[in-house]
Amino acid sequence: MESAHAHGDVHGKAQGAATKDYPHYLNTTTQSEERVYLRVNLTLLRNALRGNSLWADTAFQRDDETFKAWKYDGAMATILEGAPIYTPWLGSEHGRVRIVDGRHRLYALIDLGYSHVRIVTDPWHAPVLGALVDPVDSAKDHNAQP
Repeated sequence: MESAHAHGDVHGKAQGAATKDYPHYLNTTTQSEERVYLRVNLTLLRNALRGNSLWADTAFQRDDETFKAWKYDGAMATILEGAPIYTPWLGSEHGRVRIVDGRHRLYALIDLGYSHVRIVTDPWHAPVLGALVDPVDSAKDHNAQP
């Protein structure tokens, strides 16, 4: 994903509204061969996941059921090195956002101050997950492969 965005670019440089995107991703397999990539706002994602028993984006919420330190530490080290991470895979269930794969990568990105992340989903989940996309990004094509 090499395109610049209106409020910040994918290289993590803040512009305008001070957004910060992680720039290096590996593609993730989903159930569909026609994957959809979206640039989602992490604040909107955090709000959408409130009440999900497996979501623990604050230290207070993290316990043995919601948090695996070794996964988080690995994600944190990879991101701090600037190495590629697997694109988090999100879906939806009963109209609610859910994380299929990548929870600890998302925790690490949030803890490091990133504001936006590229996610992958199946086409049938894109309408629900589209609510996590900033309005300025909603008309952009984020399906470009890195």
